[in-house]
Amino acid sequence: MNLRSAGAPAQQPGLTVVILNFNGREFLGECIESVLRSDYKCSEVIVVDNASSDDSLVRARQRFGDKIRFIPLSRNVGFSRGNNIGLHAANTDLVLFLNNDAFLQRDTLDLLIGAMRERPGAILQPRILLRNRPGRINSDGLALHPTGYGVLIHGGEAADSDTTTEEVFAASGACLMAQRDLLLRLGGFNEVLFAFLEDLDLGWRARLLGGKSFCVSSAAVDHQWGGAWGKLSSKFQFYNIERGRLVIILTNFSARSLVLLSPLLVVLEAMVVAHSFSNGWFRLKIRSYSDVIKLRTEIERRRETIQETRLVSDRQILMMATLRLDHPQLRNQFKLANVVLTPLTKIVLRSWS
Repeated sequence: MNLRSAGAPAQQPGLTVVILNFNGREFLGECIESVLRSDYKCSEVIVVDNASSDDSLVRARQRFGDKIRFIPLSRNVGFSRGNNIGLHAANTDLVLFLNNDAFLQRDTLDLLIGAMRERPGAILQPRILLRNRPGRINSDGLALHPTGYGVLIHGGEAADSDTTTEEVFAASGACLMAQRDLLLRLGGFNEVLFAFLEDLDLGWRARLLGGKSFCVSSAAVDHQWGGAWGKLSSKFQFYNIERGRLVIILTNFSARSLVLLSPLLVVLEAMVVAHSFSNGWFRLKIRSYSDVIKLRTEIERRRETIQETRLVSDRQILMMATLRLDHPQLRNQFKLANVVLTPLTKIVLRSWS
């Protein structure tokens, strides 16, 4: 499978916007409205509701009626599977995944589709702005740290007037556009990942098959960051990120690379275990290990497929890696971690030079 061979979309390609909702009473209506008032008229808007316990689905049905296609689920199946359900329900050339706490500007879709015509087969995102911090960037895409974390590009920085389209390691799942056929060839989002890192994994797997991701900074969305998951605990986020990180490095890196990266991975794991212990999350960290062991058959199955079909080496992957862990809300914690990890990362990456 080679994603470089993807054809260009039609001049006026059909577009389905998939919005995954979970208890989005505060945001869902405005999110849908931003899609409907866009200059580019999409073919269909699909709202997949992840068994919300609030009245967000009822209110949206009352407000928008048959303008929207609603797919209510009987239980919360997570971000990856929920969006995959929307992907399989779509029947257009292009699909855009949009968080229920993200809001399109009027020209966002036009600008993304224009960029898609120039880069067929790519995965695209707009510049994602922080709604609660006007003039600040949430994400211009995701960079990969060799330990499997995704790092927000320009996260928290002041937004400039840059209108270029830059290649990034992976596009953010808060607002992500791609050809439906490409997404299906990739198998959609990895459903082993309930929440978090699924966008990093998608971009990584696409890159292994020759695909690329870009941030179209002339296009923008406003993101109420954390709105979709805001009522969920830090424990939930910590557990799912740690579980997901282990899954994706075990599937996407070659065996040789895992051996070469092992000094860095072992040091990082020791630091995360210490952090989890000091925060009372030690059992969650142990649970993430337990889950990976239970998932070993599925991980091995996915790993075998990825490693047999890949076209791009880990050396090429790691050439794009960032040396520093960073997060706008965790800079103090990462500052200390990077004192140890950054020089060690440089040493380990020399193995590929």
